[in-house]
Amino acid sequence: MHEQLTHIPVSSRTDAGIADLIDSAKQIESVPRTAIGRNVKDLPELIDTHDKAVRRLEGHLARYLRDPNKLPEKRPLCKVAKEDRGIHGTSKVDAIDYLTDRIARLETEIKEVRESIDKRNPMPYGFASYTHIEDAHAGK
Repeated sequence: MHEQLTHIPVSSRTDAGIADLIDSAKQIESVPRTAIGRNVKDLPELIDTHDKAVRRLEGHLARYLRDPNKLPEKRPLCKVAKEDRGIHGTSKVDAIDYLTDRIARLETEIKEVRESIDKRNPMPYGFASYTHIEDAHAGK
């Protein structure tokens, strides 16, 4: 059972702070798992961009490798993303190499953003997860 807490005071915007708030409000024996909301900024956009790049690569590979015994003479080409024009220019590039490189760079960026989330500003909401439903309803 999960419980959402909102309007958490700045001084309690940590996982332990939420646990302290719950402890002062509800006298229960079990200690819930808590998590303060964090500002994820552009992580959802990065993940969506990564997903689209993977799908584009899969499409190019499916066409190129349609008949593995008789590969086309030329590898597929594609336009580069706007944010990559500084690196790759504006002309079409090898789709397989470009998208493989783009996916790897996006994966690195996603990993870095995920690692930095705990260092970002905590939000005014959080969550508490209980092992027993009765504990979540205690004191209400």
